[in-house]
Amino acid sequence: MAITLYYAPMSSATRAFWALEELGIPFEKVKLDLRAGDQKKPEYLKINPNGKVPALVDGEAKIFENLAILFHLGERYGVEKGLWPKADSSVRAEAYSWSVWGLVELVQGARHFALHADASHFPGLLPPERRVGWIAEQARKEWEQNAALLEARLENRAYILGDAFSLADVTVAGNAAFGLRMAGLPMGPRATDWVGRCMARPAFARSMAG
Repeated sequence: MAITLYYAPMSSATRAFWALEELGIPFEKVKLDLRAGDQKKPEYLKINPNGKVPALVDGEAKIFENLAILFHLGERYGVEKGLWPKADSSVRAEAYSWSVWGLVELVQGARHFALHADASHFPGLLPPERRVGWIAEQARKEWEQNAALLEARLENRAYILGDAFSLADVTVAGNAAFGLRMAGLPMGPRATDWVGRCMARPAFARSMAG
Protein backbone atom coordinates (compact mmCIF):
# COMPACT_ATOMS: atom_id res chain seq x y z
CA MET A 1 0.00 0.00 0.00
CA ALA A 2 1.46 3.38 -1.05
CA ILE A 3 2.71 5.70 1.69
CA THR A 4 3.25 9.43 1.17
CA LEU A 5 4.84 11.78 3.69
CA TYR A 6 4.23 15.51 3.42
CA TYR A 7 7.01 17.38 5.20
CA ALA A 8 9.24 20.42 5.37
CA PRO A 9 12.98 20.23 6.15
CA MET A 10 14.12 21.22 9.65
CA SER A 11 10.59 21.09 11.03
CA SER A 12 8.76 18.84 13.46
CA ALA A 13 8.06 16.58 10.48
CA THR A 14 11.60 15.26 10.90
CA ARG A 15 10.37 12.81 13.54
CA ALA A 16 7.82 11.25 11.18
CA PHE A 17 10.49 11.11 8.48
CA TRP A 18 12.90 9.50 10.96
CA ALA A 19 10.35 6.86 11.98
CA LEU A 20 9.77 5.90 8.35
CA GLU A 21 13.50 5.62 7.75
CA GLU A 22 13.91 3.41 10.84
CA LEU A 23 11.15 1.12 9.59
CA GLY A 24 12.83 0.81 6.20
CA ILE A 25 9.57 0.83 4.28
CA PRO A 26 9.27 2.59 0.90
CA PHE A 27 7.48 5.92 0.89
CA GLU A 28 7.05 8.92 -1.34
CA LYS A 29 8.34 12.26 -0.06
CA VAL A 30 6.46 15.46 -0.84
CA LYS A 31 8.36 18.55 0.31
CA LEU A 32 6.21 21.55 1.13
CA ASP A 33 7.46 25.13 0.91
CA LEU A 34 6.04 26.67 4.08
CA ARG A 35 7.09 30.18 3.12
CA ALA A 36 5.19 29.85 -0.14
CA GLY A 37 2.14 28.63 1.76
CA ASP A 38 2.00 25.12 0.33
CA GLN A 39 0.57 23.88 3.64
CA LYS A 40 -2.47 26.14 3.23
CA LYS A 41 -3.43 25.08 -0.28
CA PRO A 42 -6.87 23.45 -0.61
CA GLU A 43 -5.51 20.12 -1.85
CA TYR A 44 -3.25 19.81 1.19
CA LEU A 45 -5.92 20.92 3.65
CA LYS A 46 -7.97 17.93 2.53
CA ILE A 47 -5.21 15.79 4.05
CA ASN A 48 -4.31 17.97 7.02
CA PRO A 49 -7.01 20.53 7.85
CA ASN A 50 -4.67 21.98 10.45
CA GLY A 51 -2.50 23.34 7.64
CA LYS A 52 0.80 22.23 9.13
CA VAL A 53 3.38 19.49 8.63
CA PRO A 54 3.70 16.58 8.81
CA ALA A 55 0.90 14.60 7.23
CA LEU A 56 0.91 10.99 6.11
CA VAL A 57 -1.23 9.17 3.59
CA ASP A 58 -1.14 5.39 3.93
CA GLY A 59 -3.56 3.88 1.47
CA GLU A 60 -6.94 5.34 2.39
CA ALA A 61 -5.74 6.57 5.79
CA LYS A 62 -4.92 10.27 6.14
CA ILE A 63 -3.08 11.10 9.35
CA PHE A 64 -1.72 14.35 10.74
CA GLU A 65 0.20 15.20 13.93
CA ASN A 66 3.55 13.55 14.59
CA LEU A 67 2.40 11.38 17.45
CA ALA A 68 -0.63 10.04 15.58
CA ILE A 69 1.65 9.20 12.66
CA LEU A 70 4.14 7.46 14.93
CA PHE A 71 1.45 5.36 16.62
CA HIS A 72 -0.01 4.40 13.25
CA LEU A 73 3.39 3.39 11.88
CA GLY A 74 4.33 1.54 15.04
CA GLU A 75 1.14 -0.49 15.20
CA ARG A 76 0.95 -1.22 11.48
CA TYR A 77 4.61 -1.81 10.61
CA GLY A 78 6.76 -1.56 13.72
CA VAL A 79 5.83 -4.73 15.62
CA GLU A 80 7.21 -7.18 13.07
CA LYS A 81 10.38 -5.09 12.74
CA GLY A 82 10.97 -5.02 16.50
CA LEU A 83 10.50 -1.26 16.73
CA TRP A 84 7.15 -1.25 18.55
CA PRO A 85 5.79 -3.46 21.34
CA LYS A 86 3.17 -6.11 20.65
CA ALA A 87 -0.44 -5.20 21.39
CA ASP A 88 -0.73 -7.72 24.22
CA SER A 89 2.50 -6.54 25.86
CA SER A 90 2.57 -4.33 28.96
CA VAL A 91 5.41 -2.47 27.27
CA ARG A 92 2.90 -1.14 24.71
CA ALA A 93 1.38 0.98 27.48
CA GLU A 94 4.83 2.31 28.36
CA ALA A 95 5.42 3.18 24.72
CA TYR A 96 2.22 5.22 24.64
CA SER A 97 2.92 6.90 27.97
CA TRP A 98 6.51 7.94 27.32
CA SER A 99 5.81 9.04 23.75
CA VAL A 100 3.00 11.33 24.90
CA TRP A 101 5.08 12.53 27.84
CA GLY A 102 7.91 13.55 25.52
CA LEU A 103 5.58 15.74 23.49
CA VAL A 104 3.22 17.05 26.18
CA GLU A 105 5.51 17.41 29.19
CA LEU A 106 9.20 17.37 28.27
CA VAL A 107 9.30 19.70 25.31
CA GLN A 108 6.88 22.32 26.66
CA GLY A 109 9.31 23.64 29.24
CA ALA A 110 12.01 23.83 26.58
CA ARG A 111 9.77 25.77 24.22
CA HIS A 112 8.73 28.33 26.80
CA PHE A 113 12.31 28.73 27.97
CA ALA A 114 13.50 29.14 24.39
CA LEU A 115 11.06 31.96 23.81
CA HIS A 116 11.58 33.92 27.01
CA ALA A 117 15.14 33.32 28.26
CA ASP A 118 17.93 35.73 27.41
CA ALA A 119 20.44 32.86 27.22
CA SER A 120 18.42 30.74 24.80
CA HIS A 121 19.92 29.62 21.50
CA PHE A 122 16.52 29.27 19.86
CA PRO A 123 16.38 31.20 16.56
CA GLY A 124 12.74 32.13 17.16
CA LEU A 125 13.52 33.93 20.42
CA LEU A 126 11.02 36.65 21.26
CA PRO A 127 12.24 40.24 21.10
CA PRO A 128 13.41 41.61 24.48
CA GLU A 129 10.26 43.66 25.09
CA ARG A 130 8.10 40.51 24.86
CA ARG A 131 10.20 38.21 27.07
CA VAL A 132 8.85 37.44 30.53
CA GLY A 133 11.46 36.50 33.11
CA TRP A 134 9.21 34.48 35.41
CA ILE A 135 8.02 32.35 32.49
CA ALA A 136 11.61 31.51 31.61
CA GLU A 137 12.38 30.67 35.24
CA GLN A 138 9.34 28.45 35.60
CA ALA A 139 10.05 26.77 32.29
CA ARG A 140 13.60 25.95 33.39
CA LYS A 141 12.29 24.39 36.60
CA GLU A 142 9.82 22.28 34.64
CA TRP A 143 12.57 21.16 32.30
CA GLU A 144 14.87 20.23 35.18
CA GLN A 145 12.14 18.15 36.82
CA ASN A 146 11.41 16.32 33.58
CA ALA A 147 15.10 15.89 32.77
CA ALA A 148 15.56 14.24 36.18
CA LEU A 149 12.64 11.92 35.43
CA LEU A 150 14.22 10.97 32.10
CA GLU A 151 17.59 10.40 33.75
CA ALA A 152 15.96 8.04 36.24
CA ARG A 153 14.14 6.21 33.45
CA LEU A 154 17.44 5.51 31.71
CA GLU A 155 19.23 4.27 34.82
CA ASN A 156 19.00 0.59 33.87
CA ARG A 157 18.01 0.97 30.23
CA ALA A 158 19.90 1.84 27.08
CA TYR A 159 16.70 3.20 25.53
CA ILE A 160 13.26 4.34 26.66
CA LEU A 161 11.65 0.89 26.56
CA GLY A 162 14.67 -1.25 27.40
CA ASP A 163 17.86 -2.43 25.75
CA ALA A 164 16.67 -1.92 22.17
CA PHE A 165 15.87 1.24 20.22
CA SER A 166 12.19 1.75 19.41
CA LEU A 167 9.94 4.33 17.81
CA ALA A 168 9.28 5.68 21.32
CA ASP A 169 12.88 6.91 21.27
CA VAL A 170 12.14 8.84 18.07
CA THR A 171 9.55 10.99 19.81
CA VAL A 172 11.22 11.40 23.19
CA ALA A 173 14.76 11.89 21.87
CA GLY A 174 13.57 14.31 19.22
CA ASN A 175 11.98 16.49 21.88
CA ALA A 176 14.86 16.07 24.32
CA ALA A 177 17.30 17.16 21.63
CA PHE A 178 15.32 20.36 21.13
CA GLY A 179 15.82 21.35 24.75
CA LEU A 180 19.41 20.18 24.92
CA ARG A 181 20.70 21.55 21.64
CA MET A 182 18.35 24.35 20.60
CA ALA A 183 17.42 25.84 23.96
CA GLY A 184 20.76 25.05 25.61
CA LEU A 185 19.16 23.36 28.63
CA PRO A 186 21.11 20.77 30.66
CA MET A 187 20.39 17.07 30.97
CA GLY A 188 21.96 14.32 33.04
CA PRO A 189 24.82 12.22 31.64
CA ARG A 190 22.72 9.16 30.84
CA ALA A 191 20.10 11.19 29.00
CA THR A 192 22.75 13.21 27.16
CA ASP A 193 24.50 10.05 26.00
CA TRP A 194 21.17 8.52 24.97
CA VAL A 195 20.26 11.56 22.85
CA GLY A 196 23.66 11.32 21.20
CA ARG A 197 23.20 7.63 20.39
CA CYS A 198 19.77 8.28 18.91
CA MET A 199 20.97 11.22 16.83
CA ALA A 200 23.90 9.13 15.54
CA ARG A 201 21.60 6.56 13.92
CA PRO A 202 21.82 6.40 10.11
CA ALA A 203 18.04 6.69 9.80
CA PHE A 204 18.14 10.02 11.64
CA ALA A 205 20.86 11.29 9.30
CA ARG A 206 18.74 10.33 6.30
CA SER A 207 15.75 12.17 7.72
CA MET A 208 17.84 15.31 8.18
CA ALA A 209 19.17 15.05 4.63
CA GLY A 210 15.67 14.81 3.17
